[in-house]
Amino acid sequence: MPSTVTTMADSSPSPTLRGSDDIPTQPPGDSSSSHESAIPTPTSCADFTVLKLIGTGGFAKVYLVQRIATGDLYAMKVMHKIIRPKLSKAAKKKRAAAAAAAGADGNAPAANEPRKAQIYHDGMNERQVLVSINEHPFLVTLRFAFQDERNLYLILDWAEGGELWGHLAKEGICMEDEVTFYVAEILLALEKLHSMRIVYRDLKLENVLIDGSGHIKLTDMGLAKIICEDMHFRANSWRGTFGYMAPEMISRKPYDERVDTWGLGVLTYLMLTGDLPFNGKSPKEVETAIINRKPKFPHFLTREAISFINAALTKDPTRRPTMTELKYHPFFRHIDFPALLALKVPPPRTPPRDAIDKEVSTLLRRVRRVQSVMAEGTVSHTCAWGDLEHPIEAIESAFRDFQFPPTPSGSPSASPSASPRLQPEDEVHMVGKGGSSRGGKRGHVGASPLQLDDGA
Repeated sequence: MPSTVTTMADSSPSPTLRGSDDIPTQPPGDSSSSHESAIPTPTSCADFTVLKLIGTGGFAKVYLVQRIATGDLYAMKVMHKIIRPKLSKAAKKKRAAAAAAAGADGNAPAANEPRKAQIYHDGMNERQVLVSINEHPFLVTLRFAFQDERNLYLILDWAEGGELWGHLAKEGICMEDEVTFYVAEILLALEKLHSMRIVYRDLKLENVLIDGSGHIKLTDMGLAKIICEDMHFRANSWRGTFGYMAPEMISRKPYDERVDTWGLGVLTYLMLTGDLPFNGKSPKEVETAIINRKPKFPHFLTREAISFINAALTKDPTRRPTMTELKYHPFFRHIDFPALLALKVPPPRTPPRDAIDKEVSTLLRRVRRVQSVMAEGTVSHTCAWGDLEHPIEAIESAFRDFQFPPTPSGSPSASPSASPRLQPEDEVHMVGKGGSSRGGKRGHVGASPLQLDDGA
């Protein structure tokens, strides 16, 4: 896989690089909070200079941007408010069979009308999950959120080190002590989400980023689920990445936060061996393997690693350990979790700061010649408003509380509980051996599993 420039999520203050004389600079010695509070909160993409496209998905794009007022660098995720999902292969075959049957009966085949465009509720879901998280050393941090007529914008801290996947792709596999470090940080991130009654549901290497200091950042909360009290912390919607999905989810049985334990086991196996634990020539074979087979382990894995993976990949979810229980496994015998959470444990490697600064400086100089890499309207005209199966008022209602920080006095609450209830959908991504599960270029972040079909 080609290496990519970084994506998002660093809870530390965003890097600041000055690229031109027209970017305001802070007076020497003036670091007062009053100076910061005097800077207006950004409310549109016009408050940022777009430097580079760093990620692409089905109908979301991620850009490296610089805030004009401060010179700080962020990742800006742009999502469409409405989407038109592509039909699955099975649905296309069903339509073709129905048309053929109609023709055989002497009836004129019905025209294959395109699927109606739908409101992208996952955009609001991601925003409300990010707001509820606040700041955590190993979770993506939301700084600002705003919208325009057609798009949603999330401004997140930029993770200079890129995807953990990129490091694995270069080396094939990682040493066990290195894997233990990263898995321990991921575990702490998931433990935090679970303590807030959030199930992540999409753990994979592409969603684990490396920040500028070498620590992980778990990103892409689009499929995360905030579980209400009346749901008894269980859900039954089929969402996630196929090769990482737990048996109970594939079987469409109720599940809870332990689907993330399964995902952590898959991730650990992949990092140590370079392959997924369950494979097949078809989705059905992969499904059968996940439900019925045991993973095979190469001879070079230690007993502790095999024991940890087997524990995480326990088929029966009632016997599968939680994140808190996994912390006491011998696989982490050399990990000091309190010190790790306090960022006192040095990471195995750190991103090359000089190379990153050089690339950003080049991008900033290029901005003087190129107004923007995000041409106006490029990411917006994907669906005609007339094709929407919901009234326009429904869109306004769905994203009424999207802005973050919320506008003062009289504005709707920005709390997650005040956000609209999400629509359950059955969505699945396919993944091959160690491959990306979502359509689009490598390096995408936060793109929905559904793909836009402009011509459908």
